[in-house]
Amino acid sequence: GDMGVGLNGEHKDAYMPGMELRGKYTFFAEGCRGHLGKQLIEHFALEKDTQQPQHYGIGIGIGIGISISISISISISISISISISISISIKELWRVPPENHHLGLVVHSAGWPLNESDSSGGGFLYHLEDHQVAVGLITDLSYSNPYVSPFDEFQRYKHHPVIKQYLDGGEPVQRYCPAGVYEVVDNADGSKRFQINAQNCVHCKTCDIKDPSQNIIWVTPEGAGGKNYKNMQKYN
Repeated sequence: GDMGVGLNGEHKDAYMPGMELRGKYTFFAEGCRGHLGKQLIEHFALEKDTQQPQHYGIGIGIGIGISISISISISISISISISISISISIKELWRVPPENHHLGLVVHSAGWPLNESDSSGGGFLYHLEDHQVAVGLITDLSYSNPYVSPFDEFQRYKHHPVIKQYLDGGEPVQRYCPAGVYEVVDNADGSKRFQINAQNCVHCKTCDIKDPSQNIIWVTPEGAGGKNYKNMQKYN
């Protein structure tokens, strides 16, 4: 399609006409949950009677750490050891009651619930500003139990008495958007209005997938439309 088209159809400075592709076969590659792919799937009923529906993973970050040590002896022998640690970190941002909030408090943990499956990792809970709490669980991918579910382990983690005491009565600020793009704000007269903070979008497509009414179609942004993580960025 055409690029650089304004909301009212006018051509902006970055306008570029779309290309017309003609061929006997078309290979369409847009990535997971692409907005054009969704239209093609619906138009040609590509998911009808399918045995392999699409799968998605949300809210998971992978971190890789590499350490290299070199030792040299008189005989000029060199030994190099490399250790790579890969883990899955699942995080949530909560707003908790004032009585549960202690600005600046940091809680780190290790062991439960991962040790019950002979897995390793640890959890964290940070008390932020505005009665917000960031809570998460890091699961090392070295676990050998095929039934370990990092997401389910995270749900158990939040029910541990040490963690639960801070989350009781609170609610996840993210809902179906981890970056706070969609917000209900109060007007001066006490009424409420729906506000879209497009500049916050981190291009994760969570809204497109998790919106209960399925009326959000995530569209790929134009070039230079960068991300703004705000709170989510500071504690990534």
